[in-house]
Amino acid sequence: PLVGDIPTTVLSELFKVPALTSDLLPLLPTAALVYGLASVESLLSSAAVDKMKKTQFAYDPGQELIGQGLANVTSGFVGGPPVSCAIARSGLNAGSGAETRAAAVFQGGLLLGGVAALGPVLELVPVPALAALLVRVGA
Repeated sequence: PLVGDIPTTVLSELFKVPALTSDLLPLLPTAALVYGLASVESLLSSAAVDKMKKTQFAYDPGQELIGQGLANVTSGFVGGPPVSCAIARSGLNAGSGAETRAAAVFQGGLLLGGVAALGPVLELVPVPALAALLVRVGA
C-alpha cells in the first residue's frame, strides 16, 4: 500500500479546535490505552538515548511524562495526533552528535517543511519502504 493522500494545507489544518461533546466518552478507554503505550515508549526511548549519549540534561522520568502530557493536551486541541518520543529521531540526533534540544526542533522543522513541500511526491512512497527506512535509521 502507498502512504495515501497527504494534505498540502498542513498549516491551515493545524489550528482546528475539536468540538467537546458527549460523543467523546466512548473514546476514553482507547485514549487511556494510547496514553499508556505512548508513555511507556517515551520512557524507554528516553532512557535508551540517555545511555547512548550523555548530555548536559539529566534524564528525569517525571519531567518526561509531564512534558508529554502537556504536549498531548496541546496536540489534541489543535487536532494533532498523540505525541511520544521517537527512538529513531532521538537515536539519529544522539548518533550525529547533537548537543542540545535545538537539534530536535530543527529536525521537526525540516520534517514539517518536507511534508508541506513534498506532499504529492511522498504520497507515492510505499509504506514498507518507510518501515525499512525507520529500521535502518534506528539501528
